[in-house]
Amino acid sequence: MLADLLGHDHITLKPVIDLNDQPPPADSYEIPTRISEHVHLTKPADVFPWAESTSRYLDIDHTNPWPAGTTRTDNLAKMTRRHHRIKTHARGWHLEQLPGHRYLWTTPHGRHVLIDRGGTHPIDRITSNYARAA
Repeated sequence: MLADLLGHDHITLKPVIDLNDQPPPADSYEIPTRISEHVHLTKPADVFPWAESTSRYLDIDHTNPWPAGTTRTDNLAKMTRRHHRIKTHARGWHLEQLPGHRYLWTTPHGRHVLIDRGGTHPIDRITSNYARAA
């Protein structure tokens, strides 16, 4: 019926995902499709300071390195390949994932930057209580 209605048969049916429920964690470094889809839908943007990309094809990285950091939605963040490499290999960069889809970055110069749904906020503009509150 859909093919008749749309005039083509290029149709993909996907189950509805409840974004309030996290998929069960995976005991592996690789990110299962159910978890990566949940990350994309709940956290669509690059979490690097002042980044703007919302591509579906961003890298998904463990904010706390695996295996210490489990593969679960609240330990994953999306970044461009360049930002992912900076976080992983450049000296002095540190990322802490906070509750509520917020990320606290420390730069190599010791500056703190908070990333939330509203964008990038240098920490000196807001109180540290706001940055760490749930």
